[in-house]
Amino acid sequence: MTNQEFINVIQNAIGESKGNLDKVFEELRVFTKVADTSLYNDILLQKTKYDKNERSIKLNLIDRVEYDIVYGNVVDFLLNHTIKEIEKLPNVLVQISEKETKKADKSVYISYSYRVDEDTNLAKYIQDLLKSQGKKVFFFEEDTDIDSNWADKINEALNTCDYYILILSQGYMINDMVAEEFRRLKKRKFEPVIIPIRIKMSLRQELPYGFQYAEKAQHFVWDSEKDNDTLNIFLRKIIDESIGYKTNTRGEKKISIEPNLPVSSANPWTGNNTLKSNFYIERSADQKCSQIIFKSYSVLRIKAPRQFGKTTLLSHLIQKAKENDYSTIAIDFQMFAETELNDLDKLLKLICFKSSEQLRLEGKVKEYWDDSIRTQLDNAYRYFDKYILQEHKKPILFAIDKADKLFKYRNNTTDFFGMLRSWHEYAKIGGNDRWKQFSIVITYSTDDIPIEDLNGSFFNVGEEIVLQEFDKEHILDLAKAHGMSWTFEKAELLHKLVGGHPYLVKKALYETSLNNYTFEEIMKSAISDDGPFGDHLSRCFFKISKGKNRDRVNTLKEIIENGQSDNHHECMYLKAIGLIKATQNGFAPSSDLYLNYFQKKLISPAKPKSFFNILINFFKMKT
Repeated sequence: MTNQEFINVIQNAIGESKGNLDKVFEELRVFTKVADTSLYNDILLQKTKYDKNERSIKLNLIDRVEYDIVYGNVVDFLLNHTIKEIEKLPNVLVQISEKETKKADKSVYISYSYRVDEDTNLAKYIQDLLKSQGKKVFFFEEDTDIDSNWADKINEALNTCDYYILILSQGYMINDMVAEEFRRLKKRKFEPVIIPIRIKMSLRQELPYGFQYAEKAQHFVWDSEKDNDTLNIFLRKIIDESIGYKTNTRGEKKISIEPNLPVSSANPWTGNNTLKSNFYIERSADQKCSQIIFKSYSVLRIKAPRQFGKTTLLSHLIQKAKENDYSTIAIDFQMFAETELNDLDKLLKLICFKSSEQLRLEGKVKEYWDDSIRTQLDNAYRYFDKYILQEHKKPILFAIDKADKLFKYRNNTTDFFGMLRSWHEYAKIGGNDRWKQFSIVITYSTDDIPIEDLNGSFFNVGEEIVLQEFDKEHILDLAKAHGMSWTFEKAELLHKLVGGHPYLVKKALYETSLNNYTFEEIMKSAISDDGPFGDHLSRCFFKISKGKNRDRVNTLKEIIENGQSDNHHECMYLKAIGLIKATQNGFAPSSDLYLNYFQKKLISPAKPKSFFNILINFFKMKT
């Protein structure tokens, strides 16, 4: 394809776009990536402007005149600047065979649960199908050796794939490692095309919390091998022809999502359970948090490592607030795009819009926003002070989940949380009395944030709750909820193994309740890559070993071998993510599970102690 031939393709695509430039941007992205030209970054920037404009008009944040101006500027850039730059390129850069173009264009990542046979078989079928069509496919084999190179390969594949196929099933959605893959995928500046394929899952079934980002994509429902031919056509239309379906295949109407609460999982140990659920275990933090949020102008900060139950606790606090005649505003930063978190003005406008929407007020962001004389923070304050708190008379609980998603944008973090502190201070000194009935609660994970970033001004006000692990009584209560009558000795063994980690406790109980594993098998295969905790352990290993984290790996090795390390910063990080705990003389892995797993992975040829031997010795001590 020559320069002029490609220019003709772009001009025709723009002319036929009918306002939708997605296909145009896809063609340009592929071309500029293959041609290795600086235009690639320019195209990404224009795509960001285009997406922001499309979202703004849908949310009524701008009027049609503003929309048309931005749209016109983008088209002008594509028709003039981009085409002129392409004309300057030597033909050697664009004389690429059709086969080479396809190869560069079609990089596919297949994400699936390799522990479920049906998922694995379908994934292998798709892999073979796409490879036969000349596509580059990343496919994680079950017998892949899990080492530091493995972590880097996954990271590279996630960062470079053009298409991301999710094979969705109950097995996939309780798989910890694939949840980590999906979380990392959303951090990309230029997101790939997401292709969800549901195995025997109706389109009416909502995805669990954390996977809702995939709802906007076009889904395919696969029930058996008889659907393979239709699946092949579906994939060809999306990958080869860059055509998306206007409605999900099967066309079923989805059940609407309650905006104030995260979606509950179909499994009792994942997602969020209702207040009346037998699978929800109240900890001491529950009562403390409930007392705090009902105080005047309260600020509550809930923190813990990943998978400790922060979101679940927050959803329960929201329910309790409603039962006490509070209105609630729930903002989940995980559901915001990177471009929105990185743009303070856009972020504040969206929060204001979502807040009025959840309180069933008319969105009036445009009426209260004046950039000519006010700062973005002033505009947000004015929206709440002059509009929301004047129009809505009931007390309000303002809840922010996963606030840590904003932390990597340093300037926005300082400004946003500084604003929340000023609201809190304003309520204390007087002013509008309605602020005294405005309570704030946020949750954040300690996994992905530098320790020094937690000392900002907002994080010195209000009250902080650090979620703790389950104790042995909690484990017994959960076992009973799963229909199992456990002895205290069993609970004690599991607690020693996983350290009371809420996710791992629930995982163990869920697997044993379904008879996937006996209790003895749980203990014996605990650190195996294909054991009951394999996905979780793989994610932990991936987290500390990817990229340039050798200091982190070496620090963990020193702690396992010597019980201490001179690298204070990495010690604090490993403690923040829950892999180690402080001891009287230094540090130690926070559970036998982590000790034995990382001893096996990092300290070769040292042989970890067998969990089966631990089990035998434990019962010997009891007799």
